[in-house]
Amino acid sequence: MVFFGGLEGIEGLVELYEESDLKPEDVHKMFDLYLNTCPEQGVRTIRTEEAILLSMAAILPRMRSIGAKSEQTKLNV
Repeated sequence: MVFFGGLEGIEGLVELYEESDLKPEDVHKMFDLYLNTCPEQGVRTIRTEEAILLSMAAILPRMRSIGAKSEQTKLNV
């Protein structure tokens, strides 16, 4: 699952739910990987559709590598 946060990030969303026991500083516990794919964007916000394209471009090579390793393992069995 890939999650795209809002203006205040995922931490801002957690703050909205007062009944939650989760604190904003503990957000990283919700995910296996917490990655900012646009760390030096140079503007305060980035449109979601832009963030999706940039993120998928960054993630795709890694996914292909994982898929290739998985396929190689199947062939060696």
